[in-house]
Amino acid sequence: MGRFSKLETNLPAEASAAKGRIDAGGGRSQAASTGPGRPAAAEEPPTDARGCVARAEEAFYSGEPREALRWYGRSLQRDGAYLDAWLGQVRLLLLTNQVGEAKVWINRALSNFPDLPQLLALRSAAHARSGMLRQGLALSDHILEQNGGDALAWFCRGMILSLAENRNADFCFDQAIKLSPETDWTMPFSIGFFLYGERRYARAIAFLDQALERRTMLPYAWLLIAQANAHLGRREAARRALTRAEEVCGENERLLRRIQRADTGSILSRLTGLFRRR
Repeated sequence: MGRFSKLETNLPAEASAAKGRIDAGGGRSQAASTGPGRPAAAEEPPTDARGCVARAEEAFYSGEPREALRWYGRSLQRDGAYLDAWLGQVRLLLLTNQVGEAKVWINRALSNFPDLPQLLALRSAAHARSGMLRQGLALSDHILEQNGGDALAWFCRGMILSLAENRNADFCFDQAIKLSPETDWTMPFSIGFFLYGERRYARAIAFLDQALERRTMLPYAWLLIAQANAHLGRREAARRALTRAEEVCGENERLLRRIQRADTGSILSRLTGLFRRR
């Protein structure tokens, strides 16, 4: 069952309705932290579900997906009806290719939010992640017919088409960005993160650049760009991105150490090593 198997999820209907707010950015909470660059230990641990989701997002966008999953789990332990935590957790499990666990949590979430389009969209991506491309496309078709204005639905469609090596994937990703708030950097970042994981480095850089156009102080995005450029053999571009990552890292000591470790030795070998440790 995974790391949160003891979570109680039998919720009254009124609780689900009260907490069931959906964000265009695929579950990003309105209680977001001041941003990735800040060390996780800088504050007292949050005690409410909303604060735990904010801490989860901070961890993810700072390059610590495992820590992010722990915080999503704590959020659901505090309030099993908090939709942002469900969406954020499942999305991250899919982004990090933990498909089996993602499917378990999609089913649990749907038991509390039946037929919720955003959860069904994530299910369509989970089908594709597990090799069931036809089923994923069919479910995605149905979701977009009913909810064509939802950013997460288009994001998941882009994931499916990318996994199917369909050139229309970028159109879907672009739609997801267009349907997100103009200042939202989390959607292009998430797309870039996904494409990086799929080793589509040039496309990953393009979307990470879009995230940086909206928020320049994203050291982990700069680090991913450095790694992607290194894989593409673009040594000078990789070095420039590493320098920028260190400049904007702030007081996040763990991320700073990762950046500084990448700034020694042969850039191609060191960044390939970082990629393997992700």
